[in-house]
Amino acid sequence: MPDLNDNLLGYWKLDEAAGVNRVDSTGNGRTFVESGGNVAQATGKIGNAASLTSDGPTLTQSNIPTRVGDFTIAGWVNPRTGVDAGGSAILTRASDFLLSWSYTPERFNWQVEQSTGSFDIFAAVAGDVWHFVVCEYDHTGARARIKVDDGAWLSVSVTGTPNLTAANLTLGSGTYDREIDELGVWDRLLTDTEITFLYNLSFGETYPFPTIATPNVPAPSWVVPTPARVGATKPTTPLTTWVVPVPSQIGVNEPNVASSTWIVPSPDRVGPARPATPLATWIVPPPALVGHAISTTVRIGGSAESLVGGSVTEESLV
Repeated sequence: MPDLNDNLLGYWKLDEAAGVNRVDSTGNGRTFVESGGNVAQATGKIGNAASLTSDGPTLTQSNIPTRVGDFTIAGWVNPRTGVDAGGSAILTRASDFLLSWSYTPERFNWQVEQSTGSFDIFAAVAGDVWHFVVCEYDHTGARARIKVDDGAWLSVSVTGTPNLTAANLTLGSGTYDREIDELGVWDRLLTDTEITFLYNLSFGETYPFPTIATPNVPAPSWVVPTPARVGATKPTTPLTTWVVPVPSQIGVNEPNVASSTWIVPSPDRVGPARPATPLATWIVPPPALVGHAISTTVRIGGSAESLVGGSVTEESLV
C-alpha cells in the first residue's frame, strides 16, 4: 500500500506567525528560516499559510539533498494576478530548479537545470485561486513534469545530468506575491494515487500521513483449487442447488486437470447473476462444474457418476 511518509525529506505546514521559523513536521530538522525580515501569516488552504510579498522577506532551507535521482515537490500555492508579468519565483534553488508564476499569460512554470541547459514545462491556470501543484524530476524517465489540481501530467523530455548546487532552497525569492501552504519534498516520484490523496487533504488532515488503502478493484483473474467443483465438498444427496463459499467461483473454460491450480477469469462466476452486495455464500446450479455446458454427471476414472458423496480425484465433463 502506498505510504506518503516514505522518502519524505521534509513537510512544512507553514502555520507559524510572522517572526517565527517554519518547522519541518517530519522531525528531520529541515526548518525554513526567515531571511530579510519577517514573513507574514495569512489564512491558508489548511489552517494558516506563509504569505510572501514582492521584494519582501523570504524563507530559506539549506539542508535539502541535491536532485540526483527522482525528486518531487508538492504543495498549495495561491498566486496573485497582476504582479511581475515576467515571472515570480515561488520556490527555487539557484542553478538547480525553479517553480515560478507569471500572469501574461497566467501559468506555473517548472524548470530544471541540466548539464545540457534549462528545461521548462508550463501549466496554464487562473490566478488568485488556491492550486495544488506537484512538480517532479523523473530521472528514470528523463523528464520534468507538472500536475495542477490533480489534473493531467504535463511533461518535457530532458537530457544530460542535474546541475548540482549547494545553494539554499528558497520560498519567495523576493519576487513572489501571495501564499504558500502545506509543502512537501520527496526524493522519489509520487504515484497518482498518492497525489490524489494529498489533493483531498484540503479537508483538513495533513502530516503525519495515514497509510493509503489499496482500492478494492476486481482482479482480472482468480487462482482456484483444481477440483472441478464449486465448494470444498459435495452434498451427500442430490440437491436442486448447492450453497458454496464465495471464493470458489469457477470460470467458463475447463483448465488442464493436471495443474495444481487453475487460473480463471474473475467475471465468470458460476450462477445466473452476481449478488448486488458481497455475500458469505452464493447459490449456484447443482453441477457447478468448470466447462462449456451444465451436466448432471461427471466422468471418474472412465465411468459416469452422479453428483453425490465421495472423493473425486479426476473428473471431466460429459
